Amino acid sequence: VYPGALERCDGVDTDCDPATDEEVDEDLDGYSACEGDCDDTDLAVNPGAADLCGDGLDNDCDGTADGASCFTCDRIVPDDHSTIQSAVGASSNGDEICVRQGTYSGPVATAGRQVEIVSFEGPTSTIIDASGGTHALQLEMNAEATVSGVQFTGASQGGILVTSGSYLFAEDIRVTGNTSSLGGGGVRVEYGGADIRSSTIDFNTVFTSDPAQSYGAGLFALGGSMVDLTETDVAHNTLTVDHTDQSRITGR
Repeated sequence: VYPGALERCDGVDTDCDPATDEEVDEDLDGYSACEGDCDDTDLAVNPGAADLCGDGLDNDCDGTADGASCFTCDRIVPDDHSTIQSAVGASSNGDEICVRQGTYSGPVATAGRQVEIVSFEGPTSTIIDASGGTHALQLEMNAEATVSGVQFTGASQGGILVTSGSYLFAEDIRVTGNTSSLGGGGVRVEYGGADIRSSTIDFNTVFTSDPAQSYGAGLFALGGSMVDLTETDVAHNTLTVDHTDQSRITGR
């Protein structure tokens, strides 16, 4: 231990300079140099960061700048826009909207637009909460959206609505904790189409007094809609029909 000594990850300030202690997280991004932070002066560079294409940085400290799995982001939430909806509103057709972890208010409506919404961290930590609003995600007017790594919750008329000639491609999403008085507590596809892969639709509820709507607590498609599910779990969704004679039928 002496001034000028090589710092080691041994719990000792080897060079007698606290400012260069590699066990201290200098940029406060959650990682120290000893924990794999390859640039502890840059908050956007650490082993848990997303690798952004085109910036010339090894954002995720995997030894490669702009690697094969890097994100091509036209807009980043909340860096460029505070909400996902404001990013969608400012987007052009074909834009990729990248979302950092956090809970964002819904609904997100993509009327007539062709956009991609992708999270850096996945659906466990990237959430769109409708907070009692009609839908967490709504596609209408021939919109096309690609969505990955996002959770949709808290909607009162179904987590996701795809309608009016719109199309949804979704991968690694979770639709959970939504309610509706119509068929499709989780996802409702009405005169549209959807391709949902490697996802989960669970713990959604349809509560209705109209037997005509007593279908699809998790997912409901009508009007000639085409829906493809691949490696997607639709489970633990609940349908309750409340009849006028006060009787109640509940199914899962």
